[in-house]
Amino acid sequence: MNSSLTMNTKFKVSDGLTIDLPSISIGIMRSKNICGPPRERVTCEKYFRQAIYIFNEEGKYVDSGFVQINDYTNMCKMIKVCNKSKKIFHLYERWEHYSTKYYKTDNFSITDFVTGNIIGILGARYVSDFTRDNKSCFVGDLEKDEYSEMLLECLNEYSRVNSPFTKKSEDKMCCCNLLEELDINESFKNSEINEEQKQTIFNKLICNCKNISPKPKLTEEKIKRAGLKLQAQSEIAQVFRNLKLEKASEVEETEL
Repeated sequence: MNSSLTMNTKFKVSDGLTIDLPSISIGIMRSKNICGPPRERVTCEKYFRQAIYIFNEEGKYVDSGFVQINDYTNMCKMIKVCNKSKKIFHLYERWEHYSTKYYKTDNFSITDFVTGNIIGILGARYVSDFTRDNKSCFVGDLEKDEYSEMLLECLNEYSRVNSPFTKKSEDKMCCCNLLEELDINESFKNSEINEEQKQTIFNKLICNCKNISPKPKLTEEKIKRAGLKLQAQSEIAQVFRNLKLEKASEVEETEL
């Protein structure tokens, strides 16, 4: 589409003299945008990173030392939680395009899971060797795992307890009520009880480590969740010690 712009070329001098120069027409060319056909997101385009911030023991909002990977194709929900102090890699199919054509190559991009930076390119035939030597490595599309869910749950619980907006409870839960606590949180998560009912049940739990009542019936699911929670709490405690969050030192925001 063509259009023109005409410049005003009349100038008046203080003594009344008017100088009229020939008008100059400047042509403006508007370029046409070329958009390729719509397509689905490929592996590298499906995910984005989000730093996880929590309230520490002084009620300050700080970087937890963990990063959350979210999925664009699933309502931006969490898909993985990663410890930023560990080396975690993501191998995904490498795609290239010429003009409007987009095609898959025989190579994989090696990405630092925490930062999203591409650190190398790997031929498809070497993927199995790379993953065998690197235990913390994901290939292709990601799937949510129970341990990531537990890490996020524990981080949220820690933050909620220290939040200045949360009503503090004088008595803290003892570890002897771990399974009961998991049951209550599961019922709340499944919307079987509300927040008020959850707090009421928590308040009724009695710590009696010296005189332990008969143990509730354990199921494989409860034992597995308890094990995952202990593992997650241990990893989080180690990260907090490294970041000195236990002393409530603020951590500068990390750009992802």
